[in-house]
Amino acid sequence: MRCRVERIAAFVDDLVHNRRPCRFKASPEEMVALRAAAELASVRPGADRPDRQFVEDVYAYISVTVRRTFR
Repeated sequence: MRCRVERIAAFVDDLVHNRRPCRFKASPEEMVALRAAAELASVRPGADRPDRQFVEDVYAYISVTVRRTFR
């Protein structure tokens, strides 16, 4: 099992690199640090915009669905 510092560092690293953090049972002290990291990540410029690949995937899915529906 990784120590507290390593778990928090991995969580922050995942946020910085726009990855989904691994889940783990956090202590109350760890929760304070994790919430602060999440809040800081949410105010990063562009954090309110959807991921470009996500938008392209949704557009492709809708295009295929519409073509199938109206054939």
